[in-house]
Amino acid sequence: MEAVDAAALVDDAAVSGALIRGSASFGSADAVEVAESRFANVRLSGMAFERLRLTDVVLDDCDLSGAALAEAALWRVELRGCRLTGADLSGARLRDVRFADCKLDDVNLRMVAGERVAFDDCVMVAADLYAAKLRGTTFFDCDLTGAQFGKGEFRDARFHGSTLADARGADSLRGAVIDPSQVIALALATFAALGIAVDEER
Repeated sequence: MEAVDAAALVDDAAVSGALIRGSASFGSADAVEVAESRFANVRLSGMAFERLRLTDVVLDDCDLSGAALAEAALWRVELRGCRLTGADLSGARLRDVRFADCKLDDVNLRMVAGERVAFDDCVMVAADLYAAKLRGTTFFDCDLTGAQFGKGEFRDARFHGSTLADARGADSLRGAVIDPSQVIALALATFAALGIAVDEER
């Protein structure tokens, strides 16, 4: 693989078959395309990418915290051990994408549309999934405490092993699949979404 510095990800950059390293924090770039490449320990925190497209790409131990990736297109992408705290992926299109052991707290996933998406062992505290279309997505062993699911589509999504305490918009999880240990937490979140109070006093 050709070695490429992350600073080369500028407007209209097209990178293929590369090993990308280095840093490109707190800048902006438009119409960046990366294919058949690997990001290794790359720091992209605070970067703003418009029309980013990743195809057949792996990201290992990268920092994308606070990055603006709205309306990005990710096809056959795997993110492993990456930090995306506060990142904005609103309106992104995801196909065959896996997040493994990633930190996604406070991430903006509003109106994301995905096919065959997987979140494995990720921290997703207060993640915003409002109006996301993630049917069939797997959320395995994730911390989704306080996550927002309102107006989303999660039919056939599976949440086994995940924490769903204080989830918001839980009534939008119609058609999803949970494991027995999650029943009470999700029931309480659903009651809250429907305005049902639990009170011993008559």
